[in-house]
Amino acid sequence: MSQVLTQYLGIKKGDVIAVVGSGGKTSLIEKLANERKEINGSKILISPTTRIMMPESGTVILSDWQDYMPAAGISYFGTINGEDGKLHAIPQDVLRVVVQGFDLSLLEADGSRNLPWKGWDYTDPVIPAGTTMTLGVISAKGIGLSATEENVFRLREFLETTGLREGDKITINAAVKSVLARNGMFWNKKGRKAIFINQAEGEYEEVAKDLRHAIRKVGFFGKIAYGSINDDWYKSLCKIKREMNPGSL
Repeated sequence: MSQVLTQYLGIKKGDVIAVVGSGGKTSLIEKLANERKEINGSKILISPTTRIMMPESGTVILSDWQDYMPAAGISYFGTINGEDGKLHAIPQDVLRVVVQGFDLSLLEADGSRNLPWKGWDYTDPVIPAGTTMTLGVISAKGIGLSATEENVFRLREFLETTGLREGDKITINAAVKSVLARNGMFWNKKGRKAIFINQAEGEYEEVAKDLRHAIRKVGFFGKIAYGSINDDWYKSLCKIKREMNPGSL
């Protein structure tokens, strides 16, 4: 496995990345963690700032996080909520300390109830101090869906941000607004900004290209990559270094 997506998104050694948006946050986090894992001895932290499903593999630390000596591989930090069985956030003051022991920290910082779109209010994303990159996820397959509660988490906020009416088709222009408007996906971002357009399989690759172009056109200067995590392919306008320098990741 190469570090293709890691390079396309400009991820560096020591980064603390808050992943926000909808359309594949968990899958993207796992992909980036596994890319970094290929570099021998790498220590990767995955932790929610809200809550996530319990992982099926990896080391899960549920207490005494500051006493844990990071080991090579992927470690999950969190607490257990007896009601939902999910992995919940650890205190942010503790998180700011423990990330210093890892080569890469990936924080799932947003919730979308598994829907392809969402609107934001003052409660999320939950992006802690010390974050070095806010990485937004968009679904190419979400373009063309109707703006309804079946497709959008926090529909009212989404409609306010995009200017759509309930039931309207979600266009590329609306998607750009949902990402880059003052009350959109990056409203409380910290660190560098980057975007990954997921689910670009088949005919949706052209949609992803058009969406990338539209985002660039309105003045987004962060890294943008697109592709399919399910099919494991990725593209970007930037060039890949022929040899990976582990010290730069």
